[in-house]
Amino acid sequence: MTSELETVQEIGRWFFDDYVPLWNELARDATRDPAVLLRYWSPPLHFIVEDPDTRRTVNGWATTEEDILAVLREQHRPLRAASYVDTTVLDRHIFAYTPNAGGIDAIWSRRSTTTEIERLLVHFEVRRHHNGRWQVTSIVAQATSEQTIDAARAAGFTEPN
Repeated sequence: MTSELETVQEIGRWFFDDYVPLWNELARDATRDPAVLLRYWSPPLHFIVEDPDTRRTVNGWATTEEDILAVLREQHRPLRAASYVDTTVLDRHIFAYTPNAGGIDAIWSRRSTTTEIERLLVHFEVRRHHNGRWQVTSIVAQATSEQTIDAARAAGFTEPN
């Protein structure tokens, strides 16, 4: 039987050591095929992204792989325009709901070589697929200026323009 701690550690390794570096690489390199991310994101995938750029605001289900890739392209577009280099994880919390389901909260600082492009409070719901691989089932993102998850929650919502 898998313990809660083992599940949290497994989710953390999968997400922060495998998924996040791949997402960063895809955001930097427009020549890479973004479909590789479908190993981590598969339909149906729920998105709630509150963004001052209304083209990036999403609240709904991506029911096809093309829907998912369209959301991904729109998330990458302004990052590439701002010479995106990397995402720094300023804070993180990982939760195991069961041995096959969990949640991840993080503060992302998406950066160019010299400045922060954006800072987000993000929440991911993940599940272990029947083949043993973890998958993201839901993503919620909200702009913040805070350094920690607790401070971002205490600060309340930032309304998109």
